[in-house]
Amino acid sequence: MFFTNTVDEQDQYHQTIRNLIVIIGSLFSKMILVRKNHKTGEIEEKISVPISFANRDKLLTLVREAPTVETKNSNYTLPRIGFAFEGLNYDGQRQMPKTGGRGRPTKDEKNKKDVLIQYNAVPYNFDFSVSIVTKYAEDLTQLVEKILPYFAPNLNITYRAIPEMELDIDVPIMLNAVSWQDQYEGLSERRLLIADLSLTAKSYIFPPIKDFPRVNTVLIETHTLATSPDLHTNNKKNIAG
Repeated sequence: MFFTNTVDEQDQYHQTIRNLIVIIGSLFSKMILVRKNHKTGEIEEKISVPISFANRDKLLTLVREAPTVETKNSNYTLPRIGFAFEGLNYDGQRQMPKTGGRGRPTKDEKNKKDVLIQYNAVPYNFDFSVSIVTKYAEDLTQLVEKILPYFAPNLNITYRAIPEMELDIDVPIMLNAVSWQDQYEGLSERRLLIADLSLTAKSYIFPPIKDFPRVNTVLIETHTLATSPDLHTNNKKNIAG
């Protein structure tokens, strides 16, 4: 059967995709845009760039539907960052033996004699897109230049993937490409400058955690073997006792 018959295992949900979405969003959640006076070089304005879980098309739709440029609705403010989860694919090069895994004693007070076991995870590549939309070219170049140095070409993130197993994993996040677009039609339409970043997170999908009784006693049966000379003589030796 494809799914396990155990109800406890069916109830498990490790939130792998959700955790990766939160991690990607947190990378870009505290970006600050600094605007300076071109003549004096003094800082005139610091803008906290808002971010939302939205793909490129949805982000552009929100911006274009703003009734006025001066709207106070945070959905329409520029600059703005949007990110989205695009999909995942199996990565066979990172596959570990399926019968391997890890185990640890349970912390359940009622089941101190039990052991938790989880087999090796299945490697997947998770694809994300990040879109940065601004009104001014210098705003866009500044934000992109603040991001790129951290990807060389990977940015490694460590987080606790399975708290029950106390399992921490390293997730390399790769920057695949950066595309640039200046988008507007006619003098009456609002001009939008867009940078699209393509990211891939190399992580895992984890199988259910199984509960097994702890092995406290091991019985070993041993036998004494006859030596080589005894095998080539007619003299029989009693090795049973």
